[in-house]
Amino acid sequence: MDIPQITGLGGLAFFTGGVQYERFLNEDGLLSVSIPIYVGIAPHLTLSGNRVGDDYQQGKAFFIAPGLRYHPYGNRGRADFSLGMLVAGGRLDITDYSVGYYGSRSTETNSYWFVAPMMQVDLNLHPSHQGIVGFHLSFGPSIGTEEVDLAIRFGVKFGRRF
Repeated sequence: MDIPQITGLGGLAFFTGGVQYERFLNEDGLLSVSIPIYVGIAPHLTLSGNRVGDDYQQGKAFFIAPGLRYHPYGNRGRADFSLGMLVAGGRLDITDYSVGYYGSRSTETNSYWFVAPMMQVDLNLHPSHQGIVGFHLSFGPSIGTEEVDLAIRFGVKFGRRF
C-alpha cells in the first residue's frame, strides 16, 4: 500500500494513496514490473478565508503508473535499491473557484487526461522476512494538462512479500 504520498500534477499538490503489485521477472531479483493504481485529492488549504478576489483551486486525480525497475543488488537483502522508468496516465479534475462581491462564487471545472513518463528511484527496507517499508521518488514531464508541467511523486509504502 502506497500511503501517504504527495503527487504534483497540473500545478497542484495531491495527497494520494493506492495499491501496487510488483512482480520480479527473474530469480536473481534484478528486474521487476510494477502496476500501481492511485487516487488523490488536492484540497484547498488557505489562511485568508473567502474574501473578495480570493481565487483558489481544488482537484481530484485517478491514475495508474506501470513501470519497469532494475534492482542492481537484487532483492534478497535487508535493503533493496532500484532505478526504473514508469508511465503514469490518468485523469485530473481541477476546479477553479473565485469569490466575488457580496459573497458570490463562480466555479469552473476542467478535466484533463494526462500521460507522464517518469524516472523512479526506490529504497525498500525489509525489517522482517515478509515485511516491506519503502521510500520512492519519481519525476518527469506531465503531458495533457494546459501546458507541460513537471510531475513529481514521492512517499512511503508499506507492503508484504507473497
